[in-house]
Amino acid sequence: THLVGHRGGFWDRHFTNEEEVLLSNILKSIKKDYEYDFAVVLGGATQSWVANVLRQWCFHTTSNTISKQCYLRFLAQYGPTEGSLKEGCDTFWELCKARFERYVVLRMVFQLSSSTRRPAI
Repeated sequence: THLVGHRGGFWDRHFTNEEEVLLSNILKSIKKDYEYDFAVVLGGATQSWVANVLRQWCFHTTSNTISKQCYLRFLAQYGPTEGSLKEGCDTFWELCKARFERYVVLRMVFQLSSSTRRPAI
C-alpha cells in the first residue's frame, strides 16, 4: 500500500503536472500500484468493465478524460475525513475497491430471480 500525504496522493504520484488525463492512463497506474490487490479484487474482470465502473460509478462521467478536479471531487464525496484516514491506506484505491464491490453486489442482486431478489434486498 501507499502512504497518502494528502488527498491527492495517487494523482500527484502519477500525474503531478497534469490537469486531466485519459482514463486508460489512470487504469494503467492503478494496475501498476495495486497489481496484487487489483487481481484479488477484480480477478477476471475485463479492462473495459473496470474502465466503465471507474467512469460511471467513481467519476460520474461519460468522458474518457478525467480532470484532477473530478478526481478530487470523487475523494471529497466518498472519502473519509482527514482525521479518519488509516495510516498506510491509499484513499483513492480504497474508495475504488469499495465502489467495485458495491457494483458487483448490485449486479448480483438484480440478476437474481424476482422471488429471490425481494428477500435479498
